[in-house]
Amino acid sequence: MEALLNGRVGDALETWEMGRKIRKFQSKLGYPDGDALLDRDHVKGHFNDYGEPVMRLYAERLAQFET
Repeated sequence: MEALLNGRVGDALETWEMGRKIRKFQSKLGYPDGDALLDRDHVKGHFNDYGEPVMRLYAERLAQFET
């Protein structure tokens, strides 16, 4: 199977799938509570992660520690 997809057929399939994913998730890419990145080199679909709230709480606790 790998030999079949190694070349133009596999490249075309990969390009089609990348476009499909980008179209599907385009509306979610700008969410402030996510860390998503979809482009030719990256497929990272963390749309509703905890990065922002965790970093906000960390900054608050760090500020308390520094005083």
